[in-house]
Amino acid sequence: MQKLFPAIVSRIRPPKGDVKGTLRGIITQTWYDQFHGVICLVKIIDGTLSKGDRIAMYHGGTVYDVAEVGMLFFLSLSSEILDVLLNIRKMREEDWRLERVNERKNVDPLPGLVTPGRTPREKLSCGQVGYVICGIRVPGEVELGDTFFPINNNKELKKSQYNALINAQKPKVQAWPGFEKIKSMVYAGIYPSSSGDFDELSKALKKLVLTDPSVSCEPEVSISLGAGFRCGFLGTLHMEVFTQRLDQDFEMPVVITSPTTPCTAKLRNGTMVRIAGPSDFPDGSRVEEFFEPWVQATIITPEAYMGDIMNMCEEFRGELVAEGLDFLGQVDLCRRCVGVGGGGVCVCVRAWRMCAAS
Repeated sequence: MQKLFPAIVSRIRPPKGDVKGTLRGIITQTWYDQFHGVICLVKIIDGTLSKGDRIAMYHGGTVYDVAEVGMLFFLSLSSEILDVLLNIRKMREEDWRLERVNERKNVDPLPGLVTPGRTPREKLSCGQVGYVICGIRVPGEVELGDTFFPINNNKELKKSQYNALINAQKPKVQAWPGFEKIKSMVYAGIYPSSSGDFDELSKALKKLVLTDPSVSCEPEVSISLGAGFRCGFLGTLHMEVFTQRLDQDFEMPVVITSPTTPCTAKLRNGTMVRIAGPSDFPDGSRVEEFFEPWVQATIITPEAYMGDIMNMCEEFRGELVAEGLDFLGQVDLCRRCVGVGGGGVCVCVRAWRMCAAS
């Protein structure tokens, strides 16, 4: 350790940024605390963030007052403290995240468990990573990767006036590159197994979406299933993992409808209608044509599975768009997949539709 830290200081370059410049930072992670609401993990790119500052989100357009800033340090817990924590009901909702450590018989609590703790500070400077508490009570208001900057701290300004102020200041702020709103590709309805658990399901979804911002949730009502949510996912595997986390982390069993992929219908009068489910389909006599989403994919497979994969692509209306196949040897690299090797075949296909049922 005596040699490691000096080597890190001497060999790793310090973060770039202007310490005396205007505040600019990005949201890197969020989580929910039952006492403070949404807590944001941020990285300061330029300037300084202090307690009492008022900040605005570049893409979200929301304004917040900074109630607390600080850094996360690791604290060592003794076995006595762990014994107390392990007896607290619903420990999975606590910051320590001690889940079922002492479930097995004859297993002692983990002595000296290292866990992150919040340490308040007066400010966060350029290059530092820390947490920010702004009293955000609505999970999902803050998007990961969004850039924040300082805004006028006049308490008398109304929200409508702040919107105009943010739009006027945006051209002067250089947003952190790479931010893009995530598009959901597969949609499914999620309903509580019991109609009386709707509020609990709503709270669980809001907390879980904080750690998985790629999921979109909108309330909907079904004639047969009652009140629930229509959720968008990146794919069917993503949907399965999300619902498993609902059951494991929040003990919330749910009913899931068959996943569907949204499409667009062009009516004869020129109107474009988005179709998210079977109930949204317009009368066929009014429709001129349908549009389905495409995805361009690169498939890398051992040569033995080449024929089966080609048949699968044709079954789901796939088109081969590459001029030829790239055979990957032990040394050769595919020109589209640099860094991939080991005796495989690279096939580029363009699928007409992502089939959720598959």
